[in-house]
Amino acid sequence: MKKSQRLTPISKVNRDKENAALRVLAECQRQLDDQRRRVSELEGYREEYVLRLEQLAARGASAQEVVACRGFIDRLGEAIVQQQRMAESCEREVEQQRSFWLATRRDAEVMDKVIERCRRDEQRDAERREQRAMDDRRIPGVNETDN
Repeated sequence: MKKSQRLTPISKVNRDKENAALRVLAECQRQLDDQRRRVSELEGYREEYVLRLEQLAARGASAQEVVACRGFIDRLGEAIVQQQRMAESCEREVEQQRSFWLATRRDAEVMDKVIERCRRDEQRDAERREQRAMDDRRIPGVNETDN
């Protein structure tokens, strides 16, 4: 069996690892997008309630209504901070997975190049053998005089 043929299964394993790493990266990116969307939604809710608070204050709402609205705005702020932390954690995970995927991709590309070089070497060797065989057939008696 030729060297390139022996290395082909290793190349397939490397490509499978690369594809698996890419799927994990895509899932992590999806989770990050979800976390960022949640942060944005919470910030939107907070803005709405800040406007409501201003409207309550403008119409002379009771202190109890104002305090309740401020309390809710504070809780939204805490939720935003917590959600941002989760998004930052997802960002770190995405970067780690991206690095891992790039490493598996490099490994697969290197193995593909090694296999390609082996194939070129095997092709060159086959051409040389064929050329020697043709040369030996063209010059009859050359091998007999070497003995």
